Amino acid sequence: MTQVDVGERRITFADLLRFRSNGLIGAAQFGAAAFAVRDHDHSARMTNGALLALGAFYLAAGLLFFGADIWDDLPNWQKFAMIEAGLAALVIGALFLGLTRPAGQVLLIAATMMTGLLLHAVEWVYPAAAGRMEIYLAWMLIVLPFVVASRSPAHWIVWTFIALTAVHAALTSDPRPLDVLPAAYHPFALAAVPGLVLVAGEAVRWRGGLWLRATWPRYLLLVLVLWFLVDAFIGHQFPDWSLFGAGSGPASVIVFAFAVLAALWFYRFRARDYAAFSIAVAFAVLAVIVAGARMIDLRLGLSSSGPPELLGWVSVFILTGFCVGAMALLLRQQGHAFGVAGHAD
Repeated sequence: MTQVDVGERRITFADLLRFRSNGLIGAAQFGAAAFAVRDHDHSARMTNGALLALGAFYLAAGLLFFGADIWDDLPNWQKFAMIEAGLAALVIGALFLGLTRPAGQVLLIAATMMTGLLLHAVEWVYPAAAGRMEIYLAWMLIVLPFVVASRSPAHWIVWTFIALTAVHAALTSDPRPLDVLPAAYHPFALAAVPGLVLVAGEAVRWRGGLWLRATWPRYLLLVLVLWFLVDAFIGHQFPDWSLFGAGSGPASVIVFAFAVLAALWFYRFRARDYAAFSIAVAFAVLAVIVAGARMIDLRLGLSSSGPPELLGWVSVFILTGFCVGAMALLLRQQGHAFGVAGHAD
């Protein structure tokens, strides 16, 4: 973090938080002071990285559309040769530029996508050779060395979505290797994928993995985990409101409650991440809203499939207001511990 010298005193953002909490800096001056101590070099690196990723995306999109335009006119061997040549060029370029440097990481991510394109080309040219489940499972396993070598959080996020698609295909394709798992438990299987990646990332970060300093993958993975689990919780209360239908009974409540409580504890007391803590709180509030709507539904003897639209919205507004007010009071009391200790550490 860039620091500002004031004589022998060096002011950081953590100092500003202390000044603000003690009333030494007003709200009007806090923004300007925060801008003065911000890490401008870090912002420039982030901007350059975003522009590099955007340029790589447009280049890949152009090559993809070019290939799609001439695809039907090519013989089968030329189709595979074109994709394999592109894949080889991306891997060689990544090795030349450095696997862990930003340009090399972008090329490895592009190689990951090119590998998926190659596997899908097998399915298009030889439809009986492999099904959707086999394609995604092979894609997930083949590109894993690329992901490990790049040491890129963005690459791990890409791999997580590939793995999610593979697990979903295993749950829904015919034949289904995971057919022994009832449909009500599908959200648990899907939540396990980002959950394992999240736990592994936290373990690497806890052991000092500097390449995982970015926190946005943590937030995205946490949202994915809690989204699947809260969907199972909602399915237990109102099956018509859930993406996966009826929930798995008390198991959906227990698993969701355990995940939320674990996230609240870890991001409050261990990682001291206010944003991740707030995400867990938001999903907890959503569960309270759904449970409250269900209680109103049962109390008034309405249809068990779900409350009427008006009652649903009224209950949402009332319970949301109550939960937001309660959490605002709690966070005001503990904001100092988050803001100061989290940045001072």
